Amino acid sequence: MTGLSESQARAQSRFVGGLLVAIGGLIATLCGLCTAAFVIGPVWYALSSHGEFAWPLSVMGLVIGGLPTAGGVTLIVVGLGMIRRNRDPAADA
Repeated sequence: MTGLSESQARAQSRFVGGLLVAIGGLIATLCGLCTAAFVIGPVWYALSSHGEFAWPLSVMGLVIGGLPTAGGVTLIVVGLGMIRRNRDPAADA
């Protein structure tokens, strides 16, 4: 069984990096939108109806939704790093 050539290994790393970017983008977008709804919603309600600010719901939204959003952003950064690190040297010339 033979190993991968250097160009095949680079292409495989770029593919995995692209997958990480795509998955991280989906996670960050979906969790970020949900987090924004739970954080902005109570603020909007408090400003529009002069009601009491429901800060526990905003804090809960930040804690529960902020962690997966940060994880998605981390996946994007790691994936972009893999793609940049494994560029084809012939394309840079």
